[in-house]
Amino acid sequence: MAVLGPPCVMLAEEGIGQPIHVRFPPHFIRVGNNAPAHGILHEQLGHVDANGVIQTKGRTACEINTANELVVVELIFIGVFNDLSVEQCMALLSCLVFDERVDDDEPTQGLKSYLTNPFYKLQECARTVAKAMIACKIELDEDEFVGKINPGL
Repeated sequence: MAVLGPPCVMLAEEGIGQPIHVRFPPHFIRVGNNAPAHGILHEQLGHVDANGVIQTKGRTACEINTANELVVVELIFIGVFNDLSVEQCMALLSCLVFDERVDDDEPTQGLKSYLTNPFYKLQECARTVAKAMIACKIELDEDEFVGKINPGL
């Protein structure tokens, strides 16, 4: 799983109303050792623009330091949490940190009905991130990546 460090470090500010150029810490969202692929991945996911300027989505990713940061940022920016109660949000986020394996063919089998749709959205976000990582030549098994999301807690 990717690990984030401290918040992003600002390199320079061009002036009021101009973009702030930011560099990610060396250990920011590293999966493997392919640094160029990570730059492409962050651009593809909308964390930085084509000029390397960090976007709001990238700044948010810098602040998340648990679970799978890339998936959590996707959940935030597509608005999954907007219509959920606090309890539903906590249940959904617990799926990202609970790593005890469950051998069920259908992971949603024990979920309450009001958690099933958010869980499917979580899996969809994880699949989107996995596909972006694979497209950037980061070695990853998409089904295994999505399968690590466990609603068993």
